[in-house]
Amino acid sequence: MLNIINDKQQQVTYGRPGDNVQLKISNLDEEQVFKGDVLCPRDDLMPISQVLECEIELLELLKPIFSKGSQCMMHVHTYADDVTVKDIKWSKEKDQATGEIVQKENPKFTRSFAKCLVRLTTKTPIPVEKISECASLGRFTLRDEGKTIAIGKITRFIPFNREKLARPTAVVDTPDVSNASASDKHAPVVFNLETGETTET
Repeated sequence: MLNIINDKQQQVTYGRPGDNVQLKISNLDEEQVFKGDVLCPRDDLMPISQVLECEIELLELLKPIFSKGSQCMMHVHTYADDVTVKDIKWSKEKDQATGEIVQKENPKFTRSFAKCLVRLTTKTPIPVEKISECASLGRFTLRDEGKTIAIGKITRFIPFNREKLARPTAVVDTPDVSNASASDKHAPVVFNLETGETTET
């Protein structure tokens, strides 16, 4: 059961955007709720992910370059934690010699005021949504040493397997794989960002 309490300590049927409300939820302890959690219907769970593909617009950087392996603080809805730049797919930046905007594919790094498509990884799975589906859950900022260095939007993501979050409740007999080949034990898996399907190769 869910009760919504407004800032006058009155029970209301709903809260409008910008309202400060308290939620009283049955069968849920405070220790089970964390900053960054998102309320959603049980039959339509919010997607969670650790790998995000994003279009970002860099502002003035504190460091000379923005490169693969760079770490910064990501702020998306109420979540804030360190993320790592896994890849830079392309960047558009002003050529220092000609002054023209040049697009580079898979650059090793880019500089201040560039626009780029990057793949970010988070420490833990977080609830997110594509900018086209829900703008408030698809926009974010990147900060470094307390300064905003980029604004971005999530265009795609790899859904996280929720079964990995579930704790096992019973011991399950597993087949003997001592004689299996290495290829049988670890079949490569490919996730297609376009279709959302996972296939073994």
